[in-house]
Amino acid sequence: MEGNLARFDDQGITSAVVSPWLDIGGYELRADEGAAWARFLNEQMLETIRDHPRLAAMATVPLQDGTLAAQEVEVAHDLGFAGVEIGTSVGDVELDDPSLAVFWQSLNEHGMPAFLHPMFRRTEKRIHDDFAFGLANSVGRIVDTTIAVSRLLFSGTLESVPNVKLLVAHGGASIPYIGGRLRRTYQIAPDEMADPDLGFRNLFFDSVLFDATALRSLVQLVGHDRVVLGSDNPFPNRDPDPCRVVLDAFQDEERRAAVLGRNAQEIFRI
Repeated sequence: MEGNLARFDDQGITSAVVSPWLDIGGYELRADEGAAWARFLNEQMLETIRDHPRLAAMATVPLQDGTLAAQEVEVAHDLGFAGVEIGTSVGDVELDDPSLAVFWQSLNEHGMPAFLHPMFRRTEKRIHDDFAFGLANSVGRIVDTTIAVSRLLFSGTLESVPNVKLLVAHGGASIPYIGGRLRRTYQIAPDEMADPDLGFRNLFFDSVLFDATALRSLVQLVGHDRVVLGSDNPFPNRDPDPCRVVLDAFQDEERRAAVLGRNAQEIFRI
């Protein structure tokens, strides 16, 4: 932890919202075991940040069982977690599955934001063979996230929980840039799916794009009040200087201040 705090100082970061490594979230466990494991992880997260007022934490939930996940949302809210972190699927179960409706409604009831981050080896085999060209990180996670969020939009899941702010990792994957395609799909068969524009209102995005031009495009598409600073720290593909891309992308202090801190304060109520 001290190493991370020193890194924050070097990068000019005064506060951070931290989350557990999602691949140890225990989604593959039996439901009761997953619930116990999530509670243990959450207790350890709180213990880790207890003496560090610069840090807030996101909780893990046992997403393999919607009811147990909903119960952990309530506990996390009462314990003061800033939000919850979820993966893009639970095995073969998608986030829009009816069994998870009670989880989404619990988030909505408690006004808890959720951070959506892709998990390891969730997409096509051809990008994972011998870790070909690093495609698992550069492409696979983007595809995985895009599919998950598209399903949440078309299913009406997000539209049904207006109090939920869903923060999507890696600049929102492809979602901000394919709005026209999603909209056209809905126009062709409006009786078969929800209007994606309605659920899109719930979406927020981090800045982990590694490119100032891409970040400017993101803000142009979604607005500067819906993008927060991200880093992917401490993984190898993290942004070594996360504030730099924001400073390079924007010259005006309003946009800089919003992305560098104010938006996160509002989303996570810190």
